[in-house]
Parts: sequence; structure tokens; C-alpha cells
Amino acid sequence: MFKAVTFKMFNVLLNGSIEDCCETLLNGVPYGDMSFGQKIFTSLDIVDTLGSYYESTCPLFIDHIESMTYPIQSSSQLITLRAVDGVKKLQVKVEKEKAVA
Repeated sequence: MFKAVTFKMFNVLLNGSIEDCCETLLNGVPYGDMSFGQKIFTSLDIVDTLGSYYESTCPLFIDHIESMTYPIQSSSQLITLRAVDGVKKLQVKVEKEKAVA
């Protein structure tokens, strides 16, 4: 159901026994080892998949969006916060984006 995310459900230990786990992976990289941008991308994939399954959406606040190099697409409304060098006063900009089907 997920577009980019996979899950590791078991660890095989050195003695051959199996241990339950649930670890989120993006291209084989565990969540704990991901960059900030990869974590945002992974989270959006999870939220979109669950939203589609439960037929629900919610607005998502994303801070430090300037660290993203992955394309951002979501069926939810995205409210992004960016740090911009030289800007001292809060600015609000509304960008109309095409809805993702």
C-alpha cells in the first residue's frame, strides 16, 4: 500500500532465533539513520497511505522544509515553515498547488 516505505518486521539473531521488530525503511535505510529530509518524505508516505485507507486527510505542519531534496506531494494540506537567511520578520505566503489525485 505504501509508495516508498517498507517495513522490517523481524530480526534474525546470530543464534538463528527470530526477534519481533517493526522498523520503517526507505530504500533499505532504517528510520533512525535517515536524513531529516528522508524522515519527512517517509512520514508523508505513511500519513498519505493511512489517510487513503481510512478515507481521511488532515493538515500537516512541516518545519525545516528547506532541508528537503525529495519532491513533496501529499493529498493533505501542507503548511511548511522555512528559514530564510536575511529575513527577520515572519512572512506568510499562500501558494496554490494542484491537488494530488
